[in-house]
Amino acid sequence: MKFIFLIIISIGFSFPPSFNLDRNAEIVNEGLPDNGIIDIEAILHNQLYFGTSSGLGRVDINGEELIFSTVMNNAMPEGGNPALTIDGNVIAVSGVTTYYSAATESNEPKGTGIAYSVDYGDTWKFMEQPIVENPEEGLFHQIEWGGQTLQILAVTTAVNNVSYDLAIGESYIYSTSWAGGLQRFDYINEEEPFTDLDGNDQWDDGEAYDDINENGQWDDEPQWEIIPLPMDDQDSLICGDIDIDVYELNPKDPGDGGNHNHKGFSVFIEDEIIWVGTANGLNKGVIVNDCIEWTHFSTADGLTGNWVVGIDFGLSRLWAITWATVSTESTGLSYSFDHGVTWQYVDFFTNNGTKVYNLEISQNRIYASTIEGLYVSEDGEHWELIPDFIDSTTGETILDDAVYTAHVPYGTYEVWVGTGDGLAIRDSNGFVDIHQFWEATVSPENGDFNFSVYPNPFYVKDHNVRGGSGHVRFVYNVGSNSIINIYDFSMDHVVKLSNSHSAGNNGESEMIWDGRNSRGKNVANGVYFCKLTASGQDYWTKLVVIN
Repeated sequence: MKFIFLIIISIGFSFPPSFNLDRNAEIVNEGLPDNGIIDIEAILHNQLYFGTSSGLGRVDINGEELIFSTVMNNAMPEGGNPALTIDGNVIAVSGVTTYYSAATESNEPKGTGIAYSVDYGDTWKFMEQPIVENPEEGLFHQIEWGGQTLQILAVTTAVNNVSYDLAIGESYIYSTSWAGGLQRFDYINEEEPFTDLDGNDQWDDGEAYDDINENGQWDDEPQWEIIPLPMDDQDSLICGDIDIDVYELNPKDPGDGGNHNHKGFSVFIEDEIIWVGTANGLNKGVIVNDCIEWTHFSTADGLTGNWVVGIDFGLSRLWAITWATVSTESTGLSYSFDHGVTWQYVDFFTNNGTKVYNLEISQNRIYASTIEGLYVSEDGEHWELIPDFIDSTTGETILDDAVYTAHVPYGTYEVWVGTGDGLAIRDSNGFVDIHQFWEATVSPENGDFNFSVYPNPFYVKDHNVRGGSGHVRFVYNVGSNSIINIYDFSMDHVVKLSNSHSAGNNGESEMIWDGRNSRGKNVANGVYFCKLTASGQDYWTKLVVIN
């Protein structure tokens, strides 16, 4: 199960990729691309990948040495990574940025495509976000499915069309999106081997061919395929037995003629069964040749909430992360021992309304990444909150109550924990090692000095929220005997900071600010000027604060 709902701490930007480029992966930049870690997946016993708020990262484990890096090549999707999945030698990662909508006067998520590799990340290819052209007439176009012709609303934009989750099947990569629903492409048979028919780069009739690449394969790209799901009022969708006069695939709101069950959040493959979570419950799909037959479950069948944002299997049961959207539903964790026939729920999360983001199941333990932190259970019923993550060597603290993902490397009892404020690795003895990633500061003796602040802009209600308050870090490299004075745009004094400590990163120091003035009040939105005084010298930086 992947963390699929859009919690992008700080969207990063890169150069937009060209279509379906096949490039050798470049591993550059010491450190991950961002402190906002959304997903962690293992590819080899000594190599893990990270989906972050600013792009794909990787760590190579060499004994006790951890070598963090950023994957940089033209096949990577732009922005952050709402979904990352790995199965064997295949990796797939999606991208998202923000788009300003003049119509709504707000920022909307925009899907930027999918990068995938079939050789452990050595080379990558890119797929555009699945969109279709407007039909010649009307708003619907037609697809062939299970021997029938179905009406499909044309989704012509990548805005609100984000691949929140991905799953890798035997030959298909599946994607779920709010506007794009469930779609897939064939990553195995994307190019057919070619045999030169007459040895002269020509067909036998003498006509030259020009669509063969340098590897002797067709240049035909894999194509997205739309997969129908049941409408909101349907309990099933059977191949060849669909009422084509009634059925239409339409992800608009029901009041506008659409279906919440056509808005995709999560996808998970277990053996020959594909599970898809939507804004109206959970769908169990059985693959029949190239078609999929569906059974639809919702709160009427025992799910606590109809937004199913994550799916996993472990401890002999199927798990569904459910979020409530109306007062008659509950946010929590639902599960089934019989593949969806009957459903139960975890009292602890449902009674408290705790929002779960992600699950990790390893060695008879289940870890729930939640808005309150990381919980662990050995039976799925009794849960314990793992204490705050504080580095056992440096004292550095993760300044974020929420945990977005966790991963237990195979054969270990270590828990790798992804937060909005970096990575924490906790061993079986409770020893914690924290890794955070920002632009390295440079001491005045060795070059230009860098006085940095993270995150910037600082969203007080969203960034590094711990104990109800947001936090921002000032990072520098001039020793611990220093102070920081913060001034507003009129250069009126706001607050003085003096409690510095080691940042645990290349010998740097840091101070932390909670966005309050010297009287303990939240400061107003605006630009603030920050002056670091150390060794008789002053260093300045600017910070944008948004409440």
